[in-house]
Amino acid sequence: MKKSPPELIKQFCEEDKHKTIIGKVGILSRVKTFLIHLEFRHVIQEGLHYAIPTCSSSADKKIIQVCSDEERQKIEEFCKKAHTPTEVRDAAILRIGLTTGIRPIDLISLKREDIDFQKGCVRFIQQKTGISHVASLDVAARNAIFLYLRDVRPRDLPHSYLFVSTVAPYSPLSITAGMNALRHAGIQTGGFRKLRKTYATNRLASGATIDDTAQGLGHTTTKNVHLYVSLDAKRMRLCPLSMEETGLTLDARRYSDG
Repeated sequence: MKKSPPELIKQFCEEDKHKTIIGKVGILSRVKTFLIHLEFRHVIQEGLHYAIPTCSSSADKKIIQVCSDEERQKIEEFCKKAHTPTEVRDAAILRIGLTTGIRPIDLISLKREDIDFQKGCVRFIQQKTGISHVASLDVAARNAIFLYLRDVRPRDLPHSYLFVSTVAPYSPLSITAGMNALRHAGIQTGGFRKLRKTYATNRLASGATIDDTAQGLGHTTTKNVHLYVSLDAKRMRLCPLSMEETGLTLDARRYSDG
């Protein structure tokens, strides 16, 4: 069975042994430029070039690192079994990460008043952009936060930071809090942004548009959404068009700017 173009792109990115940037980034940059050219002329659907990921020049790194099914199962089991103060707190952190795609810096900056249980959402100012963002919280995330507030976090602290250490003086957590929670859940690779990329990938796989996904991530444009999504070969098989279908020829004179 012949592989589809998206599968070939993904295979190339994973197996290419070039040690220099021109190996992966150079070739895929040319592919992306060609797709943009076709989009500009309305030959293919707008946004298809976002399927070309930003690649690392290192041959031993994945293009986009998201949680595997096994890792998501580990997180789920960890959250369900959490019972110590640290585990209950980390379960709330992981639930928020999976359901909102929040950045690590925004996670540790959350305040108690940012959580709206009645409306089922979290409101906060994004530290990276300074823009206000509202993200929905599913039932599992709300329950995890409630248990943490009820059973773990002291109520008489001199500050309102949501996540704090589990021992006195109950200080706000550091930027590594999300990654530490992943490690406690048995996820040994990747940082907390892995959940952000998983969140975005899951949204696209469930049928969300690029615009919806960008909005869910707190982006004001769709420019950088491709940085957070993995190549969805199943859906992308529907996108490529043959040259015969488009009527496009390889005659350079037809598309000359002159």
